[in-house]
Amino acid sequence: MNEVEKIKTNITSGEPILIYSNEEDETSILVPAEFLTVDKYRLMRKYATGDVAVMMSKTIADKFGMPFLSDALGLYAQQDDNTQRAIKQSHAGPTFDLKNVNTGSADLDKVQAITRLAEIVKDNSYSKFYDEFIMPGHVRTYLAREGLLNERIGHTEMGVFLSQYFGLSGLVCLITLKNVETGVPLNKEQARNFAYENNFPMIMEHSVIELFKSYDRTPKTTFIQSENEYIEKYKKLLLIRRFEEKLEELFRSEKIRGSYHLSVGQEATGVALGSVLNSNDAVFVTHRGHHIALGMNIDPLKLFKECIGDTEGLNYGKAGPMHFSSKNNGLWLANGIVAANGGMAAGAALSFKLDKSRRVAVNVIGEGSMDEGSSHEVLNMAALWNLPLVTICENNLYSQSTRFNDHVPVSNLSSRVSHAYGILSEKISFGTDLVHLTNRLQDIVEWVRENQKPVFVEIMTYRTVGHSMSDKDQAYKDEEIDKEWKEKDPIQLYEKYLRENGHESNDNIHKAKQEVENKMTEILNEIF
Repeated sequence: MNEVEKIKTNITSGEPILIYSNEEDETSILVPAEFLTVDKYRLMRKYATGDVAVMMSKTIADKFGMPFLSDALGLYAQQDDNTQRAIKQSHAGPTFDLKNVNTGSADLDKVQAITRLAEIVKDNSYSKFYDEFIMPGHVRTYLAREGLLNERIGHTEMGVFLSQYFGLSGLVCLITLKNVETGVPLNKEQARNFAYENNFPMIMEHSVIELFKSYDRTPKTTFIQSENEYIEKYKKLLLIRRFEEKLEELFRSEKIRGSYHLSVGQEATGVALGSVLNSNDAVFVTHRGHHIALGMNIDPLKLFKECIGDTEGLNYGKAGPMHFSSKNNGLWLANGIVAANGGMAAGAALSFKLDKSRRVAVNVIGEGSMDEGSSHEVLNMAALWNLPLVTICENNLYSQSTRFNDHVPVSNLSSRVSHAYGILSEKISFGTDLVHLTNRLQDIVEWVRENQKPVFVEIMTYRTVGHSMSDKDQAYKDEEIDKEWKEKDPIQLYEKYLRENGHESNDNIHKAKQEVENKMTEILNEIF
């Protein structure tokens, strides 16, 4: 009996199964809701680090008068005061916890109600459950883009999918396994031992992904409306890369001075963000902000002149490469002080909310900013006041020369924010893929604009260069990780996408490269 057959035997008979995620290094336990009993729920809670959640389709939400939002961030279901509220990180449908928030204990009436709900789902034969279940945008992107599913999907999606795949109601319960003595989540070896001791089969994430791909009935996502936009976005990626490479080249040859923090490898964030925002929105960036500025259509000549202190620069040479601004383009301020922009971004978001303008404030930070107290003060305030603030954390794995794992005790900053402040949060693990990233940010920004509430987005990306000009050797970097991320170079990925999807020919791509080179030559000739 293979892995999938063992899973089917257990799950269709109501016995638990385990799902292990390599990336998250966590194991979840899953039981179909139609088999959920009070005793089984108590057993699950014994091993839970998080809460048991229930996912449902729009059809079911409507039937029971529960709120439902169709995108990946419309993830809440609010009950009466005697049960609980549940605004938690997840990636599918409305979710709610099966516990009383006032006591922390199981709400057994709720458990029994969910079991009845599952029976109703089956009795009415909702054959279109999977199609009507509004799978989140990033999963649609995975399914639409061959190869992206090789990365990962969330446990929630896997649970919903498996329940459908094996003909169950589509309502599933998930928790994260822990060591009951220490409260620490189980690692892979411990999870296997747990599975063996309890006779629970364990399925690996990659196996679920293979099933998911074979079952794909999800429509293609829309990335760009006109064909001309494809090559323009490609040019923008190239321009950002060559702009920064020229800065370093001139610095190394001692033709310019200054403190430059390059974003080589992170260009997709700038182009994606510039694609989804309006010019009257407000963006605040860090010392590493050239890619965001150029992505938002700031004049490259003026920005280059500003970076080198030219009086004809964007801010007359007074701001330099770390403190520039161009409010007409929507970029209100770049700031060299770590986490310093948060309060200003929150202030802009508050003003937008008060004047009911439907504008959005965006605060772009690095993962190092999450070690600063001000970041948490801002997130707390944004949650309390429901500010239209998008916090984008570019996690490039190194805070200057310190590895992420050496200064952050959790693997997901998005989970940390979600659990701490009740802010809807998402981790975009493939942050160098422009198509994937743009789709997700489009959904997120529109959700914030519509609902006037904050969102935290952790974008996993990578800078292939040093922290600054003084960081030339990058001796602190892990060679294997460095190689892995360089293979996810945003320009190469997008170029491959253009070719494979018939959007651009090799001739057009070559012409685009030449145009960018000519543009950079013009800029340098203007300056020197």
